[in-house]
Amino acid sequence: MDVTYHETPDDVARPGLGVEPGALSTDDLLRELRVLHDRRHLTFRHGSDDALAHHDRRTAELEREYLRRFPDREVDPHRLRQDD
Repeated sequence: MDVTYHETPDDVARPGLGVEPGALSTDDLLRELRVLHDRRHLTFRHGSDDALAHHDRRTAELEREYLRRFPDREVDPHRLRQDD
């Protein structure tokens, strides 16, 4: 997969942690989330404890950033649970 990041000179990659989620363009944020979600199963089944912890941390960072940018995202009513 050929990946192109749209970083500005002020973007700082944190060693081993990636670019701060707030510094990512929306396209880069969505791509990173898609890649993480696609790789989740393999990381869970075959990754080391450290790899899984890093995956969990990065996923949480990116998902928080997505929700910050899109607080009014469209929610599919069929995906909601009924109150007990």
